[in-house]
Formats: sequence, structure tokens, C-alpha cells
Amino acid sequence: MERVSENSLIKSLIGFFQQTYPFYYTKSNSWKYFLLIFLIAFSFNFIFEPFNVNRGEHKMSYFWICFLHTFIPSLIALIYFSLLDYFSKSYRTWTVGNEFIHILIVLLVIGIENFLIRDIIYNNPNNWSYAYFFEEIRNTFLVGFLIIVLIIPINYNFQLRKNNEAALQVKESGSKANDKNSTQLIQAQVKADEFKLVLDDLIAVRSDGNYSEFFIQSEKEPVKLLKRISLKELEMQLTDFPEILKTHRGWLVNLNTVVQTQGNAGGYQLTLSGLSIKVPVSRSLIPNFNERMTSLSNSPLSSVTNACQP
Repeated sequence: MERVSENSLIKSLIGFFQQTYPFYYTKSNSWKYFLLIFLIAFSFNFIFEPFNVNRGEHKMSYFWICFLHTFIPSLIALIYFSLLDYFSKSYRTWTVGNEFIHILIVLLVIGIENFLIRDIIYNNPNNWSYAYFFEEIRNTFLVGFLIIVLIIPINYNFQLRKNNEAALQVKESGSKANDKNSTQLIQAQVKADEFKLVLDDLIAVRSDGNYSEFFIQSEKEPVKLLKRISLKELEMQLTDFPEILKTHRGWLVNLNTVVQTQGNAGGYQLTLSGLSIKVPVSRSLIPNFNERMTSLSNSPLSSVTNACQP
């Protein structure tokens, strides 16, 4: 019986770590979150003095010591996650487990940094000892562990509940209301990649750097077309079609193909007709998605011809 309980607990933990988690570390958001972390950490250290303080060793006031011990770590975290955002596509598959692992890496770097600046802060002949090295890392992980254990699960459950409730209000629609010509010439960066796209055949488009991967409906499984055009450039060319919406910085979706909307901690998760991949809707784009889906569901049906011409 105990073995079954242990296996169930392990599976639950693994499932939790594999759950989608909001990727906060975009260029527009990072500085806001790290400013908040700096203010919380500074206030906590300055007011409560959580660790032993020997003021006789201080080379500066305790206020500035707290400032250095919170500003530099916040800056390290900001730089780390900004580089992660810039050089990777982690936002596509960010999970609770990713959040834990990368925070632990940042905490280790911060612990080493706190050790390296001891000579600036403390007048102590043993600043460069192994004892203080491990003490600084230990103290950093103690503070960081409180943040991880408290904030991540609480935020995860809050976002999950909120987005689940919001997703239940979304009305999926098969409406193809469009009184314009449904065929659009897509102008790519390379002339050979230009093609005529019929919007009713389009399921979704996924960003791949300077390329875009088109998922086109077919009789069996979706056809994939890789074209040299960025998602931003493509979005600008499709602004006249209300059924085409950016749901995530890595996705454009034909809203007429949405068959199910589910909430998760990162926002929404869409099931599209004929596509096995779950497509995300970012938290910041949920209001626009809800509004557009409502608009389409209230629009009259119009008949269109399906075709895709390369």
C-alpha cells in the first residue's frame, strides 16, 4: 500500500513539473518582475535581518549592504533570463520544471557572486575561505527556496484556476464569415517562397526564426509548408482577415479551426481541427482572443471555396 502511495506521489510530482507555466521573461516584462523581486528581497533583508549580522565587520552601512545583496542578484537574474529569452525558444515549451531548474541555476550563480563581493562589504581575513563560500551559497538557496516553494505553486494554481474559468466562457465557432476574397498572396523574403494561400485551408502558422511553418488542411493529415517569412511580416499581410489572430508570439491561428479551448497556468491551450499539436494562447493575448472569438461566433455564415495554390 505504501509503495502504491509513493508511486502515486511521484507521478503527481512529475505531472506537476511537466505542466505549462507562464514564461515571464520577455523583453517587455522582465524588468518589471525583477524590480518587484528586488524591492521584496531588499525590504525582507533590511527589516528582518534573516542572517547573523556582525556590524563590526561592515565597511559600509547596512542599508547599502542590503542594496548590494539584492540589486546585483536581481541584475544577474535579469541578464540570465533575458539571454535565455533571446537565444532560445523556451517560451514555446516552458514548464514548472523549467522554472525550477533555471531559478536554481540563477541561485547558484548569485551565491558565488555573494562570495566574490565579500571583500567589498566585510572586513574579515577569512573572506576567501571555503566556509564562507558554502555559507553564501547556502544562504542564497535558503532565501531562494522560500521563493520557489511559496510563489511558484501559488502562482501556478492561481493562473490555472483563473484561465480554466475564463476558457469555459469561450465559444468555439465554425463560422467562416468573410466577404473578402479568401485567397491571399503571401509575399516572402525570397521570391521563390511566395505563394497563394486560401485562408479557409489554413489551420495555423508556427514561428521558426526568420521562417514560418504553415499547417494546411488536407484530406489525411495537415500539410506543412516552410516559408522564409517572419511571423510578424506574415501577420501584417493578414490584417484584413479577422479570423487570423496571433495567439502567442510563436503562433498565428485560424480561429475558425478552434474546436476546444482549455485553460492552463500559462493561458489557454487550443485544440485545432486536424492538428495534433496544442496551440497556446498567451495570458496577455487572452482578452483579444476572447473578443475575436465572440465576434466570429456572432457573425453570419458565408460559403467559401477551399483551395491551396502553391
